[in-house]
Order: sequence, then structure tokens, then C-alpha cells
Amino acid sequence: AAQRIAIRTMLKTEALDFDMDPRGIIPDRITQQNNFVVAKQIQFIIGHEYAHHIHGHLDRNAIVDQPLFLRLHNEAPEQKWERFYNHNEKQELEADESSLLQIKCEGIAWTQMVYSILAWFA
Repeated sequence: AAQRIAIRTMLKTEALDFDMDPRGIIPDRITQQNNFVVAKQIQFIIGHEYAHHIHGHLDRNAIVDQPLFLRLHNEAPEQKWERFYNHNEKQELEADESSLLQIKCEGIAWTQMVYSILAWFA
């Protein structure tokens, strides 16, 4: 629904009461283009997550204890500590790069893939 509202707004066909007005159909061409881009983005994201595993970002050394939030206990604030993977910016960029380097296509297909991925970051 949010996608329909956004596209109809961009096409200047959205009613002011869009939350109550179900009219408007997204043109097939735009739906197909959007689905194509989303499919490429999902491929990149899956590659990115696998890259964390391949590069050892998810081993026991990456787990840290850190506070999640403060909670009230007997009227005194207490930090609740949880265990998380310590993803840092370097690891994220390494996973992005690894996912990009694994793209197995050429020419226009490669260009479409990269443009779709870049749209994810926009």
C-alpha cells in the first residue's frame, strides 16, 4: 500500500485522502521496473549477509556485551546488557564489496544490477 501511495504521489494522481481512497492502479511498466530493481537489491543483500559469514564476521570474537536500554528496578535505573554481534563499519564495507565483486553478469545486465544496488543506498 505504501508503495502504491508513493508512486501515485510521484505521478500526481494521489488523492489527498489517500488513506481512505483505494483507487489508482500502478502502471504495469512501473510495477515491472520496481519488481526488477527490488529483486536485484535482494540478491545484493543476501550476498552481503553471506559475505559476513565468509569473512568470519560472525565468529565468537565478534560477540560483545553491551547495554540495550535502561530499565527501572526498585526505582533505580539499571542497564540491561545483551549479547550482540559487533558489526563495525569496516566489516559492513567489506561485506558490501564482497557482494558486489560476486556479481556474475556483464554488459547491460551488470549495469542494471549496480544501478539497482545503488538505489538501495539512496
